[in-house]
Amino acid sequence: MLNNTNLSYTLHHDDGRPVCLVGNTELNNEVYNVLKKQKDCCLLSVEDFESKPKSFADDHQYFTSSGNTGFKFEIIDKIKFKTSKANFISLVSDSAVVHQDATIGHGSLICPTAYIGGPSDLKNFVTIQHFSQIGHSKSILDDHTYVAPMSTVVSCRLAKGTWIGMYNNFAYSETVPFQQFVMYSRVLKKTFTSTGTYRHDKMIDKRNCLEHHIAS
Repeated sequence: MLNNTNLSYTLHHDDGRPVCLVGNTELNNEVYNVLKKQKDCCLLSVEDFESKPKSFADDHQYFTSSGNTGFKFEIIDKIKFKTSKANFISLVSDSAVVHQDATIGHGSLICPTAYIGGPSDLKNFVTIQHFSQIGHSKSILDDHTYVAPMSTVVSCRLAKGTWIGMYNNFAYSETVPFQQFVMYSRVLKKTFTSTGTYRHDKMIDKRNCLEHHIAS
């Protein structure tokens, strides 16, 4: 060990079966290299998972995370098609700071160094990346919301599939499904009505995060 840090996760919605991480994504690799020290788990590419027998699929529970929302949807659909018994665990890093009344759905990830300072409601398949904060009071992050590193969200309602790039600052705002924001966007007291790709509160591309993946 290089120092006394011991990365670990608190698992939510764990039904006791081994965990299969599906998809060779950077986030899945990061999670696997920590989780394998805590729990029986494996990491499989999508192709390797699809080649497994149904008995394997039924005997595992699942996790997957990716900054590419469309790809993540594909993985989840393949898992659910393979087994009707699919259960998705959520992982909260023990080095994150999380309000005691915050809630989390299935399949979500709170990365190391993230901060959730209020009783926020994180739904299913939400990702809060490193050094991001869901600050102060309550925010609601709907299914498949993604918050990239170094971003801040305060008192917002983020609709299903909202994708927030790095170094963004959101306060008192409400998004629409699958809306995405490029790096360094600033959004204050804005209620959006149209999806697409935005810089600050201005649309720059009619395509949303399911139609056009931006990397950061």
